[in-house]
Amino acid sequence: MKNLFLLCRIICCCGFILGGVYGCDSDGGGTTPAPEPQASFTALPFSNDELWECWVNGMSPDGQRLAGACLDVNGEVEAVLWINGELIDLGHMGPPEPPLSRTSFATGSADNDVVIGGEGYANLTPTAYYYNDGTWTQIINPTTGKVAMEATGISSDGTVIIGNTNDVIDNQGDEEQFEGGYSWDRTTGDYVLATSSFFADICDSYANCHIFFWSLTADGKAIVGSDTYSTEGSSIFSSFMDSMCMDKSCEVLAPLAELSAEDKLIPVYYELSGHVPPVRLPLPGNYPKGVAQGISRNGSFIVGAALGNLMPTIAVYWDRNMAVHIIGSLGPDTDYHDTLAYDVTDDGSTIVGRSNGQAFIFTTTDGMMTLEDYLKKIGLGDALTDWELLTARAISPDGHYIAGTGLYRDHYPRGYLVYIP
Repeated sequence: MKNLFLLCRIICCCGFILGGVYGCDSDGGGTTPAPEPQASFTALPFSNDELWECWVNGMSPDGQRLAGACLDVNGEVEAVLWINGELIDLGHMGPPEPPLSRTSFATGSADNDVVIGGEGYANLTPTAYYYNDGTWTQIINPTTGKVAMEATGISSDGTVIIGNTNDVIDNQGDEEQFEGGYSWDRTTGDYVLATSSFFADICDSYANCHIFFWSLTADGKAIVGSDTYSTEGSSIFSSFMDSMCMDKSCEVLAPLAELSAEDKLIPVYYELSGHVPPVRLPLPGNYPKGVAQGISRNGSFIVGAALGNLMPTIAVYWDRNMAVHIIGSLGPDTDYHDTLAYDVTDDGSTIVGRSNGQAFIFTTTDGMMTLEDYLKKIGLGDALTDWELLTARAISPDGHYIAGTGLYRDHYPRGYLVYIP
């Protein structure tokens, strides 16, 4: 009897192990394991089929929500959001102002319903908005009542929003015109202007010194951007509403081409907690100017570009110790200074951006190459038929998703999303 009991235990245990490994169904047969996910290239849908033009400007950290803009049936640009590949038309943000045409665009998305964007009329100063619960709302400094000009970054939970604006500051009892970065916490109402500048001692006023905010971490506590001193006192927003530049990457690239030899531009890292003054990021030798465009969601790595007065523009990144490293460029520099790294994974292993009119990817194993070449290398060559990838605007923290804009069928700007297992 004892031996029979032992035999039964062995049979039951073996059945349990086999069932756990192979699975069981009602017929006692094995269950086929789920297939491994495959690399994919997805063309994002247009807002209409009559006017085919769309641009991707940002992506939520989970890679599921892409923010951008498309031409509507009236030939105006309106904000859109792609969720799991499906286009959601967010429309225009403010009331129409005839006879001026209006341009609306979404620039970023949190992991929830909160989206940031902006709208402008013809060449008038644009206005920053955020979207929540189906409604667009202007971003306003609660102290001065000034409306922000643009929103460039948002935390993962949609609480903290950053951007750039025209405002006023109190300089020892005197009001002065301010132009530069702001951060706003929607929960606490805390609205902070980036009034510190490395060039404050040589500026006639803050009108010539600006710290611009371009990106922030997932928790909304750290920001990167650029500190600018212009001898001409001209606004960096002069090219903001360039009708030929609806991909918002041009917003950063265009002003770089306008810098004179005397103008100053340095990349900065800025912490909101305790309102710590900005940290000046180092640049490679022979490159006196630069911009920090993106920061990993965990804050470990920063990406951007370095410029020299007589040197080609190159993409660069800064590591955990804020040491600078050269990525390079895909070809000879252009008058547009068309090289900029936009985004980086949390581990710093993969960086994406734009160079010489082409989307690029940089990995610590393979170096810098066009994104098209990389996608062909991993077996997506057939999916790229009719495509020329212009910019890689965002990458998810884990590196599985890349989003950007390409030229479709030699004519139409169109958004795309790449999945890499």
